[in-house]
Amino acid sequence: MPDVSTPPVLRPLGVGEILGTAYLVYRRHASAMWRVVAVVVALPAALNGALAVAERQVRDSSGSSGSLVFLQALVLVVSLVASCLATAATFRLVVDAYLGRPVDPGESLRFALKRLSTVIWVSLIVGIGVGIGTLLLIVPGVYLFVAWSVAVPVLLSENLRGMAALRRSRELVRGRWWSCAAVLVLAILMALIAAALVLIALTAILGSDGSDSALFLEQGVASLIANTLVLPFWVAATAVLYVDLRVRKEEFNAQALTHSLSPGGT
Repeated sequence: MPDVSTPPVLRPLGVGEILGTAYLVYRRHASAMWRVVAVVVALPAALNGALAVAERQVRDSSGSSGSLVFLQALVLVVSLVASCLATAATFRLVVDAYLGRPVDPGESLRFALKRLSTVIWVSLIVGIGVGIGTLLLIVPGVYLFVAWSVAVPVLLSENLRGMAALRRSRELVRGRWWSCAAVLVLAILMALIAAALVLIALTAILGSDGSDSALFLEQGVASLIANTLVLPFWVAATAVLYVDLRVRKEEFNAQALTHSLSPGGT
């Protein structure tokens, strides 16, 4: 497993090494990652709590759901923007940590804001494509989920946008689909287990007296903490996977990765 405290000599990694390296980066720089993600996802977390309260009130009163639909749409849009911003900022933090460079949350957020619109666009394409594929036959959706799994790292590192980022991701994954799928499935399982433990702990701590305020806190705080803890690990796993694919296929090195994330780099 690479030593992430100094600039690494990049080499091909196994499935376990990719996840281990991602966890090591996450553990050593968790505080910086949590601060960035918590700031970004605080608003959608609060909206998620408000949505849970609104849904119960509509359900109990059998009233009009027009305002509820609007709130659901608002939560969806705000959550998408926040998720994309947090993902891009965390990716920069992960790469800086992986390269042994100083980790700067402020710089990472500025990096993410400059690329936010393109990250949202690529994320929408991936989500729609995977969703349609899953609805049709399931298998195409699973294939696309893995084939496009490093599209956002491609966008952020190589400045390829839209369909070009998706084609590039598929090209990198080609020939390594099963190993990439193993990394992603294990990362998802680890994230789900962590999120479940957080929810169980919060339920035990906060309890519930059935009031709207208790429901708001339960849903909002749970969303905030779960996203803050889980999203950075997922981003770390896909970032290390992306670097590993380039190392295997293109003899990618730390200098090239550093240049690609510098102003004007490609």
